[in-house]
Amino acid sequence: MTEAAIADVISIAHARRARQRKLALAAEPIVKSAGGKRRLLPILRQRVPASFGRYIEPFVGGGALYFDLHNKGFLRIGKAHGDAVHDVTPVLCDLNVELIDTYAALVHDVDGVIYTLRSYQAMHTTDARGTYYATRARWNDETYEWDLAERAAAFLYLNRTCFNGLWRVNRKTGAFNVPMGSYKNPDIAPADRLRMAARALRLAKLFAGDYRTATKLARPGDFVFCDSPYDQAFTAYTRGGWRAEDHEQLATEARRLRDLGVFVMLTNHDTPLVRELYEGFHIESVLAPRSIAASGGRRAAAAEVLITSYSQGGAS
Repeated sequence: MTEAAIADVISIAHARRARQRKLALAAEPIVKSAGGKRRLLPILRQRVPASFGRYIEPFVGGGALYFDLHNKGFLRIGKAHGDAVHDVTPVLCDLNVELIDTYAALVHDVDGVIYTLRSYQAMHTTDARGTYYATRARWNDETYEWDLAERAAAFLYLNRTCFNGLWRVNRKTGAFNVPMGSYKNPDIAPADRLRMAARALRLAKLFAGDYRTATKLARPGDFVFCDSPYDQAFTAYTRGGWRAEDHEQLATEARRLRDLGVFVMLTNHDTPLVRELYEGFHIESVLAPRSIAASGGRRAAAAEVLITSYSQGGAS
């Protein structure tokens, strides 16, 4: 092999290792989410506007698209919008207060969260069932006092060890009531992933509340991605649930944003109600694997729609 050929081989090897290091440092979702969009990311990436101001996600959940856009450097941070001052710091919002508190804990004390999760990892390895149900009971005990990092660690532990990562609460009491999952060796304390997620979350403003808490901040040229609870699907993520009138109100808000000049993208099940509510928007059928089923082998692809207020090729 010539010296030039050897140099090429070494260069390729260095490039491969560089790509691997970059991928290893990429931020990604750290909570399991029944409606997570990780599998749809290749499609979502192609439909993101070519350019936009502020990124706003009112139903952030696991935040798959946010982390993906962050990794690719597509998010703008700070204040800029022509001559007018416009805050373009990303906004992440969710009605699940516990989820947003967990993200806030990672931002403010990721090492404290990791330390507590390592304790859960050791206890779960020794007595999985006992640890899970004791933690669930403590979680639902309103008299128990937590600090922010401890509460976040408990949330992440339950999320990573409960059945299918499903977060479900009793509508009357708000108590978390999901049974333990059947994972053999769950990775409860992925320190590197948690630190990378914390680094990405530090760049955003976090809000717990109704989606309008976030959408009211949108200005012309901003990008709003709504991955709301789906029509004809499980919706007991919070005590209030999600009803037909909620879908109607979200569609009304999407039209307001569109008319304001905001780029709007939404996902939902492909149902007659959804197609009726978003008549006049660009609607594209997509297939996505289901996230909830009694066994992984029974998870069939579900018909979904990707809805945008702009042409599918990008901002126009």
